[in-house]
Amino acid sequence: MQVKSRRASTRANAATNNSRVGLGALAAAAVVTLTALPALPVNAEDAQTVTLGAILPITGLASTLGPVERDALTMAVEDINNAGGFEVAGKHYKLVLKVLDDETNPASVGVSGFRQLVDVDKVPVLVDAVGARSYQALIRRSPLPVLNILDSVAPPSILTVDPHVFLLRTEVLGYVPGGVWYLKNVLHKDKIAFIGSAVDPYSASIENLVKGAAEQYGAKIVADVNYPGGATDFSPFIQSATNARHAGRARARALPGRPAALSRDVGRGQSAARRLSCRRPRGAATARRRLRPLSPAA
Repeated sequence: MQVKSRRASTRANAATNNSRVGLGALAAAAVVTLTALPALPVNAEDAQTVTLGAILPITGLASTLGPVERDALTMAVEDINNAGGFEVAGKHYKLVLKVLDDETNPASVGVSGFRQLVDVDKVPVLVDAVGARSYQALIRRSPLPVLNILDSVAPPSILTVDPHVFLLRTEVLGYVPGGVWYLKNVLHKDKIAFIGSAVDPYSASIENLVKGAAEQYGAKIVADVNYPGGATDFSPFIQSATNARHAGRARARALPGRPAALSRDVGRGQSAARRLSCRRPRGAATARRRLRPLSPAA
């Protein structure tokens, strides 16, 4: 079953808008996911719209992530709708986005949001930032595609939660070494300051990957700054890393729920990662289930 854009001739122009890159593909992936469903649970009185549900950390500790994710999703949905929506079995649909705030508390507030969107609103697809583990029992009870934005395949892999969970970002085993490679070979930086939290397993795993890649590619970790769990103001830790002797401008950050930002050009670093000889250790992570974004030619 195909998903067709009604503005294929102008889709390339929309791709030049960087604000739609990244999570813009997420909404397109949601459209592709919708086509795999046997029936779309749309309201009889409004059969031309499908609601895309999202649970994001609009407030709380990870509130630096939720609002921009919401805004990117909103722009992507608007872009798809302005293009004429999408087509399933010869019928045209448009998307409606409904975002709930989990207050960076997926285990409690997020679970309530899941029940609202899935059990009450009957959304056919759910987008979440980092709450999929908290929804494991709910997904088993009410199976639907869950498009996860930020979790990891680094052990324990988010893909072990449920076969209905899909990870939308590049895996850390590729982009972290790729970022270090890019710093060393493209930006010609050989000194890195790392900012992370020893109490956060995700941050600790990122740190190990950065240090391993630095050793492999001939870079040097000149500062290893640790922030306490629950920190919300990272400016003093960033300043400490910046002030590290000979640290230069190469900084690696692993803030809560955020993929490590190894440089301003980490996007291009991800491309470099594909050229690396880094290989996943045997038995490391489950093969990542991937969704193909909406094709301009579709």
